[in-house]
Amino acid sequence: MCGIAGSSRESMFEILMQANSDRGKFASGILQLYKKHGHITFKKKKSINFDDDPILDPKCKYYIGHNQAPTGGERKFEYDTCHPFFSLNWAIVHNGVLTNEEALRKKELKTSENLVDSSLIVDLLEKHTVSDGTLKIEEQSNVIKKTLKKLRGSFALAIVYLPTNAIYIVRQGSVLHFDKKGNFSTIKGDTFDLVPEGVLFRLVRNRWTEVGKFKTKSPFAFVK
Repeated sequence: MCGIAGSSRESMFEILMQANSDRGKFASGILQLYKKHGHITFKKKKSINFDDDPILDPKCKYYIGHNQAPTGGERKFEYDTCHPFFSLNWAIVHNGVLTNEEALRKKELKTSENLVDSSLIVDLLEKHTVSDGTLKIEEQSNVIKKTLKKLRGSFALAIVYLPTNAIYIVRQGSVLHFDKKGNFSTIKGDTFDLVPEGVLFRLVRNRWTEVGKFKTKSPFAFVK
């Protein structure tokens, strides 16, 4: 199991990351997004101590974090196998397990070399981004929904369209919570509700707004 979290407020983000730290102590990653475009990425082995790792930029508009517990057995820490994962236009953090990883590698993503199943999600997003120029909001949603339809297993995802730093969250099987102030977290806060399964949300003025639905294909009734 892993933990993901996000907030526009530095103090809240630290609280959420600390709350999720018990879900994964192998590695940590943070994606800091600026208002219109641009980002900072930080990854390290084990959990982040915000007193020892003063890495958050107060000028950023939103912070997304991941606490990693590897699902593929023992392995060494490597920057490229830790969240967040990137393509040219997209970034993601993921909690869950894809059950059709082998099929995706054989049929959809024959050239993908990263051994982590989560990396395939961002590769699929990029594969479906075929329009020239910056995607409109509806086009972004369509790319995401087209990608989600090809995933089997469980996922709680935070997805970023990097040209505009638009932020999306969605889940299938895996747990994910959100509140009315634009925060999200695997671990439930006092004012957080469970994200509806199969519904795609976009962050609009620090509020989560429904922008689409997809048919879920999780083999699990509920996955922590």
